[in-house]
Amino acid sequence: MNVRAVANGTVSAFIAMALIFGLITVFESFLPYLKELRDTRKLGLLFVMLLVLGIGITWLSTYRSVSKYLRMKLDELY
Repeated sequence: MNVRAVANGTVSAFIAMALIFGLITVFESFLPYLKELRDTRKLGLLFVMLLVLGIGITWLSTYRSVSKYLRMKLDELY
């Protein structure tokens, strides 16, 4: 259960990273002066934070929902 949550969080973080990087490159192609403003350290920190948040949010939500249903009585499920 938690392994799948971590995998889903990782995949979603990489999708978000790809979209952000794609948008940055598209905007830099239209506005060339934006290339001077790019800070690779901050961009790397953003990507690391996206990975941590993606994994953390999916793991926490999976943990909460599974533990909620495991504590329910059988009559409450139906």
